[in-house]
Amino acid sequence: GNSLDALLATRPHEARARIEAALEASGGDGIEIEWLCVSLLVVDGRYASALARPMVAELLAEPSRTSVDALAARVLKLIEDHAGSPHAAKLATWVGIACLHCVVRANFTGPGWDEWAGSEGRAGEWAQATDNDARAALALDGEEVHRKVGAAWALAAARALLPPADGLGALDTSPWAAWWSARAAIVHSRLLSAQSPTLRAVALA
Repeated sequence: GNSLDALLATRPHEARARIEAALEASGGDGIEIEWLCVSLLVVDGRYASALARPMVAELLAEPSRTSVDALAARVLKLIEDHAGSPHAAKLATWVGIACLHCVVRANFTGPGWDEWAGSEGRAGEWAQATDNDARAALALDGEEVHRKVGAAWALAAARALLPPADGLGALDTSPWAAWWSARAAIVHSRLLSAQSPTLRAVALA
């Protein structure tokens, strides 16, 4: 279809004008403005800038196993704080998408780390950081992530924020949320030492 969600997933550059129009019509709804701004930054390839927005930085907290494990609870609180607004769920989805793009750029497409040279604080840490805890968080079905994987914390956050539709993902009712969840599972699978049956099931769901 030609919904904004569909355009963002399949023809992102065509979505830019639609996002700008939606921002003009938002009527000052802070959470709606936030998810639209994040999606616009993702469309423009400014992933670190998307992660640096204050509301996003508060949602992500610091890159750690504890923080990733608590992401679902923070998303639920965000939705509750905004009276169940679907825009809060979309913000969580698009933060996950920004994280996923960081992973793809770090491990597959480039450019290298120079793009993040100006990134400060948590945004740069999420976009770049990898350590043993991050690798452990991403191990699945007895398979470990590759030793040289980049942006492992961003992948952990993406998997938490882009879950299968029978999990937290059900909060974002767009069918494209499930599409992004499958894409995150595929990227995760490609960075493991061997195929994961769990990730294959998510990707094919």
